[in-house]
Amino acid sequence: MIAGLLLGAAGCTSGSGGSDGGEQTPAGDDACAALVGKSFLSVTEGECGLGPNGVVLCHWRLDFDEDEQGALTLMWMHSDVGESGTVTCDDGALTMNGGGSPSYSGTYDPDTETVIWDDLEYQLDES
Repeated sequence: MIAGLLLGAAGCTSGSGGSDGGEQTPAGDDACAALVGKSFLSVTEGECGLGPNGVVLCHWRLDFDEDEQGALTLMWMHSDVGESGTVTCDDGALTMNGGGSPSYSGTYDPDTETVIWDDLEYQLDES
Protein backbone atom coordinates (compact mmCIF):
# COMPACT_ATOMS: atom_id res chain seq x y z
CA MET A 1 0.00 0.00 0.00
CA ILE A 2 1.33 3.38 -0.95
CA ALA A 3 0.68 6.21 1.47
CA GLY A 4 0.58 9.72 0.07
CA LEU A 5 1.70 12.82 1.89
CA LEU A 6 1.34 16.20 0.26
CA LEU A 7 4.06 18.63 1.13
CA GLY A 8 3.27 22.22 0.21
CA ALA A 9 5.86 24.89 -0.35
CA ALA A 10 6.34 28.00 -2.41
CA GLY A 11 7.80 27.01 -5.76
CA CYS A 12 10.23 28.77 -7.97
CA THR A 13 8.54 30.17 -11.03
CA SER A 14 9.06 32.84 -13.59
CA GLY A 15 7.52 33.87 -16.85
CA SER A 16 4.27 35.53 -17.80
CA GLY A 17 1.78 32.84 -16.70
CA GLY A 18 -1.43 33.57 -14.87
CA SER A 19 -4.88 34.49 -16.12
CA ASP A 20 -3.69 35.63 -19.54
CA GLY A 21 -3.04 32.00 -20.49
CA GLY A 22 0.70 32.50 -20.79
CA GLU A 23 2.89 29.61 -19.78
CA GLN A 24 5.27 29.74 -16.82
CA THR A 25 8.55 27.89 -16.64
CA PRO A 26 10.60 26.75 -13.67
CA ALA A 27 13.03 29.41 -12.51
CA GLY A 28 16.19 29.51 -10.48
CA ASP A 29 18.55 27.94 -12.96
CA ASP A 30 18.76 25.45 -15.81
CA ALA A 31 18.62 22.55 -13.33
CA CYS A 32 14.94 23.27 -12.64
CA ALA A 33 14.00 23.37 -16.29
CA ALA A 34 16.07 20.27 -17.13
CA LEU A 35 14.26 18.17 -14.50
CA VAL A 36 10.71 18.72 -15.78
CA GLY A 37 9.29 15.44 -17.09
CA LYS A 38 12.24 13.32 -15.94
CA SER A 39 12.24 10.29 -13.65
CA PHE A 40 15.12 8.87 -11.64
CA LEU A 41 15.63 5.47 -9.99
CA SER A 42 17.76 4.81 -6.93
CA VAL A 43 21.07 3.13 -7.76
CA THR A 44 20.59 0.72 -4.87
CA GLU A 45 17.41 -1.08 -3.90
CA GLY A 46 15.66 -0.12 -0.68
CA GLU A 47 12.89 -1.63 1.37
CA CYS A 48 9.51 -1.36 -0.35
CA GLY A 49 7.31 -3.14 2.13
CA LEU A 50 6.64 -6.65 3.32
CA GLY A 51 5.71 -9.66 1.22
CA PRO A 52 4.79 -13.20 2.27
CA ASN A 53 8.50 -14.04 2.64
CA GLY A 54 9.54 -10.86 4.44
CA VAL A 55 11.04 -7.58 3.26
CA VAL A 56 10.62 -6.77 -0.44
CA LEU A 57 13.29 -4.61 -2.11
CA CYS A 58 12.87 -2.27 -5.08
CA HIS A 59 14.40 0.82 -6.64
CA TRP A 60 13.01 4.03 -5.16
CA ARG A 61 11.78 6.66 -7.63
CA LEU A 62 11.80 10.44 -8.19
CA ASP A 63 9.33 11.89 -10.73
CA PHE A 64 9.73 15.58 -11.55
CA ASP A 65 7.03 17.60 -13.29
CA GLU A 66 5.60 21.10 -13.46
CA ASP A 67 2.33 22.30 -11.90
CA GLU A 68 -0.20 24.66 -13.49
CA GLN A 69 1.61 27.69 -12.05
CA GLY A 70 4.93 26.56 -13.54
CA ALA A 71 6.50 25.40 -10.27
CA LEU A 72 8.73 22.33 -10.26
CA THR A 73 7.04 19.42 -8.47
CA LEU A 74 8.36 16.11 -7.20
CA MET A 75 6.71 12.78 -6.46
CA TRP A 76 9.10 10.71 -4.34
CA MET A 77 8.31 7.01 -3.96
CA HIS A 78 10.45 5.47 -1.22
CA SER A 79 9.88 2.42 0.95
CA ASP A 80 6.09 2.05 0.98
CA VAL A 81 5.58 5.83 1.09
CA GLY A 82 4.82 8.40 -1.57
CA GLU A 83 5.57 12.06 -0.85
CA SER A 84 4.98 14.96 -3.18
CA GLY A 85 5.53 18.67 -3.10
CA THR A 86 6.91 21.72 -4.77
CA VAL A 87 10.67 21.94 -5.15
CA THR A 88 12.80 25.07 -5.07
CA CYS A 89 16.07 25.20 -6.97
CA ASP A 90 19.25 27.19 -6.55
CA ASP A 91 22.26 26.37 -8.71
CA GLY A 92 21.43 22.64 -8.77
CA ALA A 93 20.49 22.50 -5.07
CA LEU A 94 16.95 21.15 -4.60
CA THR A 95 14.69 21.55 -1.55
CA MET A 96 11.18 20.26 -0.87
CA ASN A 97 9.46 21.66 2.25
CA GLY A 98 6.10 21.05 3.81
CA GLY A 99 3.99 22.50 6.57
CA GLY A 100 4.86 20.54 9.68
CA SER A 101 6.65 17.85 7.69
CA PRO A 102 10.40 17.51 7.42
CA SER A 103 12.11 19.26 4.54
CA TYR A 104 14.12 17.16 2.11
CA SER A 105 17.02 18.27 -0.01
CA GLY A 106 19.37 17.11 -2.66
CA THR A 107 21.38 18.09 -5.69
CA TYR A 108 21.09 17.58 -9.43
CA ASP A 109 24.11 17.15 -11.71
CA PRO A 110 22.99 17.66 -15.32
CA ASP A 111 26.33 16.39 -16.66
CA THR A 112 25.90 12.93 -15.12
CA GLU A 113 22.05 12.98 -15.02
CA THR A 114 22.33 12.12 -11.32
CA VAL A 115 20.25 13.31 -8.37
CA ILE A 116 21.40 12.90 -4.79
CA TRP A 117 18.18 13.02 -2.74
CA ASP A 118 18.04 12.58 1.03
CA ASP A 119 21.61 11.17 0.87
CA LEU A 120 20.75 8.49 -1.73
CA GLU A 121 21.94 8.47 -5.36
CA TYR A 122 19.40 8.31 -8.20
CA GLN A 123 20.14 7.97 -11.92
CA LEU A 124 18.00 8.97 -14.89
CA ASP A 125 15.38 6.34 -15.77
CA GLU A 126 15.79 5.89 -19.51
CA SER A 127 13.16 3.16 -19.88
